[in-house]
Amino acid sequence: MKDGVIQLTSELLCFLESTAPAKLCVACSGGSDSMALLSLMLEGTSLRHRLIVLHFNHGTRGDASDGDADFVQNLSNDAQIPVVIGRRGGIVAPHLNEDFLRRCRFQFFHREMARLSTPYLLTAHNRDDVVETFLMRLARGVSVDGLVALRPVEHRTDGRIYVRPLLSFSKDTLRDYLLERNIPWREDASNASELHLRNRVRHRLIPLWKTLEPQRPLESCLLRTRNLLTEDAEALGQLSQRCFQAAFHENRLALELLRDQPLAILRRVFHLFFLENGYTLERALADHLLNLYQSNRPFKVSVTPDLTCVSNGLEIFLHANCKSPTR
Repeated sequence: MKDGVIQLTSELLCFLESTAPAKLCVACSGGSDSMALLSLMLEGTSLRHRLIVLHFNHGTRGDASDGDADFVQNLSNDAQIPVVIGRRGGIVAPHLNEDFLRRCRFQFFHREMARLSTPYLLTAHNRDDVVETFLMRLARGVSVDGLVALRPVEHRTDGRIYVRPLLSFSKDTLRDYLLERNIPWREDASNASELHLRNRVRHRLIPLWKTLEPQRPLESCLLRTRNLLTEDAEALGQLSQRCFQAAFHENRLALELLRDQPLAILRRVFHLFFLENGYTLERALADHLLNLYQSNRPFKVSVTPDLTCVSNGLEIFLHANCKSPTR
């Protein structure tokens, strides 16, 4: 931020401009982060004519949730930007699971992206979100790829592309930006609640760490670690892609070319193999397949009721199960 202005990096701006003429969906809750993102896209770029605002009303706070939707609707109308408002069905339910609400929200986003024939979704994740997400995922037990998942541009395996222009800015910086420009936003009272894990991390864990280790700033240390892990993840990704391309032929993996590879590479190769065949390899199944592979014995494992993963000792391949004819 300089002189009250938040600017996109030249790399990210070039990327967004290169996506023309596709529409750019902007997720906007009406909160300070998404209002800063929308303001940036409207005033700081030449992309205005390609923007579509998407707002999802979770319906968890009654009139306050409806007020957020009205706020985004009116603001978009004033700016002459198309807006689509989605709403979760059912009664007001303030205690719904955070993951469930996120799934509802992104189902709406994905449905609208498909309707608009665009893969691009812009979200207002910021530097605070990076720190909180890192700690939450660390507690859940994830790979290095999971720890560095929030990236400025993320190409998803389903073809969608998430763009996060605000990752280098803190929430306080974004609010200062809005205040200096007299841009309003909506406060979500549930952000102060400790019902959800993210809020407990934000309001209890991070302040406690700062108290326990005042000489070691959590944010800068964690971001340094994340940058190093990102380098590792990119290197592993490149090595895994090369290994996969060498071993993959006619929808099969040649085991002889995988024998000396470390587990970190094998795990990624197995994921790439399933993606190439149109499937996402879940963590539990990946662990199971790796254990069977290391036993050096042939195996058959059910992936779905219609699909089996088979190893004959020389190759690994997916076999479609024959269904019995109905009578």
